[in-house]
Amino acid sequence: MVFKDNGPAYERCRQAVKTYYKATAEVAAWLSAIFKAAFPKEYQKYSNVFKAGRWMAFDEDPGPWLMRVIVWKLSVHLHADGGDGGPTITLPCGFFTGGNMELP
Repeated sequence: MVFKDNGPAYERCRQAVKTYYKATAEVAAWLSAIFKAAFPKEYQKYSNVFKAGRWMAFDEDPGPWLMRVIVWKLSVHLHADGGDGGPTITLPCGFFTGGNMELP
């Protein structure tokens, strides 16, 4: 969603994002620590980009990613998105029966 001004719709979106970041900050910090330990060079690059490129400056967002995504009830085939240039963390949560998660 793109906003041309800082009107009421922008502020509602901003507050929703802030609430989401606050609610997921503990998990994001935990994943950040794992990423830093597993990929220290990439972590430093991501951290530098995060500091320069945050689209909404919230203390609730520990980084180092520019975005977080929740994929809800979506089944996709193994694929690589164009332009992806680094590690991605996938954290499946829930109760599952059947199926599998494929990692290359």
